[in-house]
Amino acid sequence: MIQEDMSDKDLFEEMSRENEQRKDLSAYELAMHYRRGIDLKLYRNWSEIAAVLGKTKSLMSRYSALAELPDAVVDAFRSPSDIQPKWAEKLRQVIEADSAAVISAAKAVKGKPIAPKGVYEALINRPAEEFTRVNFSFGTWNETSTKATIDINKAKLDPEKLESLRAYLAALQSESSPG
Repeated sequence: MIQEDMSDKDLFEEMSRENEQRKDLSAYELAMHYRRGIDLKLYRNWSEIAAVLGKTKSLMSRYSALAELPDAVVDAFRSPSDIQPKWAEKLRQVIEADSAAVISAAKAVKGKPIAPKGVYEALINRPAEEFTRVNFSFGTWNETSTKATIDINKAKLDPEKLESLRAYLAALQSESSPG
């Protein structure tokens, strides 16, 4: 129960308890409420809020991830209420790995009639990054996390070297074949 003589911290904690009882508040809205407690310097961090309110650290980690989502990611959903707490950690991971690709994907799906799960999938299933690209005088080596490809300009390699490369690849194939 809110009283006039309550400290800011007491007021925040009472509002937190009341918010948790409401059925119409989404996880995102709760996350933003908890973040305000940190922004207002009522609490040092999410762990302190968890301890004071009797919440688990893993739950507060999800709320933290939700509250820290970039605006472009939140805006990709029809409503912030559509964002599921269980998606928060994965979203945080892909944003840390390649925020530009996630933001680009978010802008691409924004405003489209896509179900929330579809938006989430579009954000986390971005194309594999090219980790390595090496240009040789005779072609290009491209490497991602799952494959390596070599594009060779046959006109740049003499027939003897091209045959050596074929023989080497055939030897690799026979080494990797069960037998």
